[in-house]
Amino acid sequence: MKASAETIMKILLEAVAIPSVTGEAENALPEFLMKKLSVWDYFKENPENIWLEPLKGDPLQRVNFCALVRARPATSRTILLISHHDVVPVDVCKGVPASPFDPPEYTEALKQYEIDEVAREDLLSGEWLAGRGVSDMKGGMAVQLALLAEYASAPETPQANLLLM
Repeated sequence: MKASAETIMKILLEAVAIPSVTGEAENALPEFLMKKLSVWDYFKENPENIWLEPLKGDPLQRVNFCALVRARPATSRTILLISHHDVVPVDVCKGVPASPFDPPEYTEALKQYEIDEVAREDLLSGEWLAGRGVSDMKGGMAVQLALLAEYASAPETPQANLLLM
C-alpha cells in the first residue's frame, strides 16, 4: 500500500466515523485498528507485533493500540509514531444538522453558519475538513497508518523499526 492522499483520506474518514469521545467508548478505535491491521500480510505473518496494551490502573479500562514493523535486516533502531484517538465531547456541535463524525457532511453543513471571515474562506476553499478528530489527532494517525502500511509491505525498505502507539 502506498501512503497516497486517497489512502490517508480513506483511513481518516474511517477513524473519524468512530466516535471515540474522551471517557466514552474510547476502546472502539483501538479495537477497529486491531481488526483492520490484523488482515495485513505482515501482521498475519507476525501476529506478535500487533497488540492492545491495557492502561494499568485505569478505571475506564482503556487500552493503547500498538503495531510494530521490524526492519530487515534486523536493527535495534526504532522510530516511535505516537498519536491519540480520543476526541472532545460534541456538545458544542448541537444544532448543526450533520454529525461531527462525518467530515464531508459536517463540513458542508457548517457553510450555512455565520463564522469568522478567515475561517469561512478556508471552509469554502474545499481544502479543509471539519469534524471530531480531523486535525487532532486522527488525521495524524491516518498518515502514520499509511506510512506503517507502506513499510509493512516492504520491511527491507526502512533503516529502522516503526512502532505505532
